[in-house]
Amino acid sequence: MYRNVMVPVDGSSFSKEAVSQGLRLAKSCGARLHLVKVAATPGIPAMPGNDDVHTNDIAALYALAADCRANSNVVVKAILEVGPVVDALVGYARRSGIDLIVMRTHARRGFARVWFGSVADALIRESGIPVLVVHPTVDAWKSVNEEASAAVAV
Repeated sequence: MYRNVMVPVDGSSFSKEAVSQGLRLAKSCGARLHLVKVAATPGIPAMPGNDDVHTNDIAALYALAADCRANSNVVVKAILEVGPVVDALVGYARRSGIDLIVMRTHARRGFARVWFGSVADALIRESGIPVLVVHPTVDAWKSVNEEASAAVAV
């Protein structure tokens, strides 16, 4: 059915849940899993005392891919794209023959949705590829609220 399943990841608990679902789908279909993170800005070249700004992104992405490989026999690719998020995701999906995109929505509503936009909506409209969008669970919301509280309590 599906040969290449893409899961956009941003490091949030929402995207980790999408990875889990994407991995299950890829395993059941015998598909490859493509974990794609988009860095919105080009990296700053490494210089003495200055690591590349994307080093942490790459390390987290590779760790996530290694975790997926350790828990299944699915072929997992970890990709870091650079550029505007939707353009980078659509471009990668088209170049790589992606059959299905699996992602969680942040479930923003009202003004927040208008202001921040929706990557899921844009992928549905622009990619021409089926997009499986799953709403976040209660546990994901708890995690996000805890992260936000920790950031505020600095």
